[in-house]
Amino acid sequence: VNDEKHQYSCQWCGSFEENHSFGDNGLCVCGSGTELFKVHLYAIGSDRQYQEVSTMTVAEDKDFTLPLTTDTPSDYLFRCWVEGEPEPNEGGIVKDFETNLEPGTVMTMHDKDLYFKARYEFKNVNLAYIDGDLVAIDGTVIYGSLNDNRNSIRRITIADGATVTLRDATILGTDREDCRWPGIYCAGDATIILEGTNIVKGFWSFAPGIFVTPGKTLTIQGDGSLDASSNGYGAGIGGSGESGLDCGNIVIMGGKIKATGGYISAGIGAGKNASCGDITISNKVISVTAIKGKDAPYSIGANDGMTGTVTIGKVKTGPISESPYTFYPSLNVSIARSEERRVGKECRS
Repeated sequence: VNDEKHQYSCQWCGSFEENHSFGDNGLCVCGSGTELFKVHLYAIGSDRQYQEVSTMTVAEDKDFTLPLTTDTPSDYLFRCWVEGEPEPNEGGIVKDFETNLEPGTVMTMHDKDLYFKARYEFKNVNLAYIDGDLVAIDGTVIYGSLNDNRNSIRRITIADGATVTLRDATILGTDREDCRWPGIYCAGDATIILEGTNIVKGFWSFAPGIFVTPGKTLTIQGDGSLDASSNGYGAGIGGSGESGLDCGNIVIMGGKIKATGGYISAGIGAGKNASCGDITISNKVISVTAIKGKDAPYSIGANDGMTGTVTIGKVKTGPISESPYTFYPSLNVSIARSEERRVGKECRS
């Protein structure tokens, strides 16, 4: 409450008097003597400089909520808030604390004014110029190549719940012991929209091209293409080649997909001694090709573990053993039944 006079109950003293005021010293005159403090919020303005965009008045020991959004330039994405300290001459913030505070975080006011600065990510990220690990938040567009000596050792993560676009992106992982991660790590539920031609290869030899967190769902959409592969033992899309590491659900709703598994791993699904969730391939895709690795039982499915429901088109097929296996929904689909029940137009290379 920022008005000098207000109705309903006072958030500082709890009074239900219809009208009451604050004194010149900023204290509620209802008798509580509670001291008030300010929450100062800074964001990037039109001049690309941080400036104070709003304040909140909060009583000591009372809770307040950090805003869900703030001013954001068109080429940025608002990520979170970070607490800072004011610069006495300029009035801005010159020091950030380390902890990121998610939008909507509830905090308690103590005995001083507080300062918070909006933290942003670039909306369009060129992999050729990133200088550290990337956490792609909702709305990020990733393009360019991550495959030269200068910047090749980078971890690419899609934040939980984010929708990210791959636009002519190339991630060619380098197999090193200090790079124990996939080409793309999905931290939770994720949606990837494909534009143009995209290639994703895992880093560590046991990592997949794209890892899907157990219990979560990766959804792939768009009209572009994706060539996903491991660097030795993992799945193309799904789970790790390290024994017993399960993966989540995979939904492919668009694009031209090629997924190649490593040793004892599926092209789409799980790796060694591991299970995978449901795998769904929609009739809206251009085509999906899955290639199993050496000694792997399935091109689509799990290895020695459990496979969830596999649905291709509108048919529940079970795991697919044929390799290479290609599904073309634009052609007349016929169902060939075998031990594993296969569906779709199958092509052999």
